[in-house]
Amino acid sequence: MSSSVLMNLLRQLYHKLPTPPSTNYIFKKLDHSSYEFLQDNATIFDIGSKDNVGGEYAFGKPPTNARIVCVDIKAGPGLIS
Repeated sequence: MSSSVLMNLLRQLYHKLPTPPSTNYIFKKLDHSSYEFLQDNATIFDIGSKDNVGGEYAFGKPPTNARIVCVDIKAGPGLIS
C-alpha cells in the first residue's frame, strides 16, 4: 500500500470521527456550575489562572466559603508561581 493511499484512508477515517468537545466555555450556556458540587469550605486549585485570579469563570463565581489557590507559571498579583 503506497503512502498516499494510506494517508487518504487515514484522512477519511479522521473525518468520520465525532468532533471533540469544546473547552471554550465563554460561548456556551451551561446548565450547572462546577462549584455546585463542592463541599463546604472546599479548597479550589485554579491551575493556569493567568489574569483570572479568584476562580470566577463562565459557569459562575466560587462559593464564598471556599479557599482558592491560584497557580500559574508566570508570576503575577495573587498568584503562586
